[in-house]
Amino acid sequence: MNVLLFDDTDELEPGRVCVRDRRLRHVREILRAKPGDELAVGKLGGRLGRGRIRALGEEELELEVTLERDPPPAHPAVLALALPRPPSLRKVLQQATAMGVKRFLLFGSARVEKSFWQSSALRPDAIRAELVLGLEQAGDTVLPTVERAARAWARACSASRPPSSRCSRAALVDTQTRRSDTRAPWISWRSWSRSA
Repeated sequence: MNVLLFDDTDELEPGRVCVRDRRLRHVREILRAKPGDELAVGKLGGRLGRGRIRALGEEELELEVTLERDPPPAHPAVLALALPRPPSLRKVLQQATAMGVKRFLLFGSARVEKSFWQSSALRPDAIRAELVLGLEQAGDTVLPTVERAARAWARACSASRPPSSRCSRAALVDTQTRRSDTRAPWISWRSWSRSA
């Protein structure tokens, strides 16, 4: 955890935060912090700053926070992937978020088992938990979006524009065989963002 993230439910009042979950355990057991120490903090969807520990007990951690800087700018990359097995999806969401990906596009393919779409890993709270873990590593506060493609990837790509200076080459990776197809069509970020 490079930054301790909090949201509105953790705020006691403006400038005071109280946490009681895995973040408390991390501060106590991994960072071995004590009252008076400062930690990097950030408000989900908001700014980054510093938090001074006011109280650290067995049940809760109370911080006095000062948020003074904006989160890093979003990277324009979109990670499009055929829905992998649920354990792999959790890893991909967390690690790609740590690398700065702000938009995920999940789609089906011939090798994606239909049961994957009913997995508990696709519940909004489960996805959010993995994204928050990635943000803590990245030192960012802005949650990425995770979307399910409404149509097959090949049909979605065929509707994209021809190459331009604002396009980037997409590499399709089959998550089951780990083979990539770099012959994928050119995809315009602008055309995807308009269709969202």
